[in-house]
Amino acid sequence: ATLQTASLTPDVWKVVGPFPATSMAAALTTAFPPEAGGTVDWQVVRPAAGGYVDLAALHGDKGANSASYAVLTVDSPADQDAVVLLGTDDAARLSVNGVEAYRFDGTRAAKPDQAQVPVKLTKGANTLLLKVANGANPHGFYLTVTSPQELKVVK
Repeated sequence: ATLQTASLTPDVWKVVGPFPATSMAAALTTAFPPEAGGTVDWQVVRPAAGGYVDLAALHGDKGANSASYAVLTVDSPADQDAVVLLGTDDAARLSVNGVEAYRFDGTRAAKPDQAQVPVKLTKGANTLLLKVANGANPHGFYLTVTSPQELKVVK
């Protein structure tokens, strides 16, 4: 028997931002409406070939010293361990079901799989909230979830 790992690279994201800040560090640490329970108007965005979500193309010059959020809800058939493969430009925080699972507070160019973040998914709907803090363009991310059992995106 062979072991198989299901892999999910979403073909659509809900994105909001940019939320301006005085610096990239402030953008990462400030709780803007998506984190603070405020109402926001999410925009549907499709990744480019290879799974890259280009926030700089979406926001233009407004993206400097700002934070953007991307949200995804996945349905898991069971409680299971999963791994989020993540690459961001620049700093980022990932929360799964409201609990911070990952934080990077430096600058870098995004590449797939820069971080491998172990997470626990519960049976049913699980919300992944990614905050990407940008210093200057480019600005974007890659995100794939691998798990023993197949996940489905909740639309």
